[in-house]
Amino acid sequence: QSLALLQNGRFEECVAKCQELLVLAPHSPQARNNLALAYFQSGRVKEAVDTADETLRNQPDNHFAKATLAKLYFLTGCNTEAQKLADQIVKDPPTAAHQDALVNAMETLAFLGRDEDVIRLAELADVEIMDDQSEAALLHYLAYAQCRLNDKSAAKASWKRCLKVSPHLQEARLNLDDLNAGAGHAPWAAPLTKWVPKEIITATAKRGSSKILAGNPYLTPLIPALLDRGDPVGREFAMRLAMADRSKSMLEALKNFALGSRGSDALRFEALQFLRDEKFVDAGPHRIYRCGEWKQVQLITTKITHQALPSNS
Repeated sequence: QSLALLQNGRFEECVAKCQELLVLAPHSPQARNNLALAYFQSGRVKEAVDTADETLRNQPDNHFAKATLAKLYFLTGCNTEAQKLADQIVKDPPTAAHQDALVNAMETLAFLGRDEDVIRLAELADVEIMDDQSEAALLHYLAYAQCRLNDKSAAKASWKRCLKVSPHLQEARLNLDDLNAGAGHAPWAAPLTKWVPKEIITATAKRGSSKILAGNPYLTPLIPALLDRGDPVGREFAMRLAMADRSKSMLEALKNFALGSRGSDALRFEALQFLRDEKFVDAGPHRIYRCGEWKQVQLITTKITHQALPSNS
């Protein structure tokens, strides 16, 4: 019941159900892991980390709990702690016999941008003993990492295998369609709703972006990561937050995004024009990735005024 509530976005109900279960089984790892994720999605990020940390301390060999805590550390701005746990996961990875833990570990490594490690775990797995859902998830994360490492043909093949195993895995379908269309968003491992608590996304939509980072400082380290490897909604969410914040670190993150090759041409060019308006970059020419190749682009801006101005043009 708690898992169903978690998967259907009924996070406060999931918290209550997990707490009810923990009265009966105080050390149940499934209940504690679900509770940590439900706390996070409810915006109770400290309680989420504390719950996952306590679970791992009580069960240090629990691979699922280790991956969950690493993911929550990363999503709450504790990247150093997250990377240390990720190192442990790579050194002693879960096997296909513990398929939920293996898939969770691959997702965590994908969040952390450790593409080579995602592929390493996939290559070690014996898919013959995995159920269809876990095998499909493994193939999705494998395709994501392959695409990140510029092996798009292998990525397409892995996503096609994934959809053959599980035709309804939405992220795999969306990534493959995006890649085939050349839209420029692929790859991404997970939607924005797995990166940021639902209440933060809702608050941003209702109240705008200007005060979100100030009220939730743990989001700041996530902005560069979302710009680099978020889904289409996640990239735009991160870009709007950075534009509203206007701090030097956020402008630098936008610059790295605008002059990189991740994300759609339109979104990166909008970021570059914003930086030009903010006088954070000059008119160029700038080397940008556009229409599948690197080009030199000069930024041209116009201003409409109500009075004639002197011009030597």
